[in-house]
Amino acid sequence: MPPAAAFALNRRRLGLTGLLVACSGAAGVLLVRVAFAKKSTSPGAAGNTEITNEICVLAPPRPYDPHSGLGLLQARPVPADARCPVCGMVPAHAPEWAAQLIFSDGATQYFDSPVSLLIYLQDVARFAPGRKATDVAVRYVRDSRDGHWLVAEQAYFVSGSNALGPMRAGNLPAFADAAAAQTFAQARGGQVLRLDEIAPELLRRLDPRSRRVHAEH
Repeated sequence: MPPAAAFALNRRRLGLTGLLVACSGAAGVLLVRVAFAKKSTSPGAAGNTEITNEICVLAPPRPYDPHSGLGLLQARPVPADARCPVCGMVPAHAPEWAAQLIFSDGATQYFDSPVSLLIYLQDVARFAPGRKATDVAVRYVRDSRDGHWLVAEQAYFVSGSNALGPMRAGNLPAFADAAAAQTFAQARGGQVLRLDEIAPELLRRLDPRSRRVHAEH
């Protein structure tokens, strides 16, 4: 199991009050619900505590299977039991939104959406201890029209549309060409962005961890 630093815990919390293993599987996936007590910062509330929950997900990259018939950096089918390392959801439950990345050694990480993929890329070492962003060889997202895998750098994303992702909130549907993305944006709202135009602030607003509804999936 990765070291304690692998757990996405907020170090500002004070006092661990409980820990509950919510899910585990053969793939080494572990979802942990953690209850924290923190001191209240409300005026006149000295000594009071507030119990809050956070979800920590350990979903290590899956090693390359040389017997799979797929190339080292070729997009793979999403396993039925894979978990998103960012939010804990099962990407196979909403395959039209799934994303994946492959490290240079062929190990693969699966995500419930392009948003989770991009959040992961902001801090690879946090979600996959021992690895770094420069170890990532290729990133894939799904074409929203036909489900084909697209290299993320070649895709066109639509931000701000009414298309709800697996977290039932705004997401970043992807398209293989600008014309298709623009047609979608005209019909469903939003603006077309390339990968390098997706700002950290946008990802913060779309971050699925702010909703935590995945804890029940």
